[in-house]
Amino acid sequence: ETALRGKSIEKLRQEVAMAIQRSEEVESLKALQATQFGKLATELKAAKRDRQAADQDLDERLRAEVSTRTQQCEKIVDDLANHKAVAEANLALDREKMDYLSQNVQLAGELLTTGSYDHIGQEMLVSSTSMLGTPSTTATQGGSRRFGASYGTLIPTATATH
Repeated sequence: ETALRGKSIEKLRQEVAMAIQRSEEVESLKALQATQFGKLATELKAAKRDRQAADQDLDERLRAEVSTRTQQCEKIVDDLANHKAVAEANLALDREKMDYLSQNVQLAGELLTTGSYDHIGQEMLVSSTSMLGTPSTTATQGGSRRFGASYGTLIPTATATH
């Protein structure tokens, strides 16, 4: 029985020695693993900081670009409104000039037909002030309303031929 106990104790010592050896191997593996995890965690934190910095830089550049584009769009809208107003004003002015031209053609036809525009009412005659910015004379003081060298030139009655 002592021999069996001695063998058991010897076997137990061998198992304890083996456990201690394996425990040391496990400890070294744990230390290696902890070191590797520490390195990975440090690299992950650095990558996260880099990405956050890159994202912030991108956000700032995008905000600046959006702001620039917004200002450009506002300027374009203002310019478009201005051009639209100018175009509408020019169109109205062109229509008015076309009306004057049409009236002048009618008056020229009357003049060619009758040689005078005395029978045409004053409201039909438009001074050149509205067209050219300079006053014209359509007065009949001391003469008849007849065309001479230019529109509205007064020709004295004495020299006028009927």
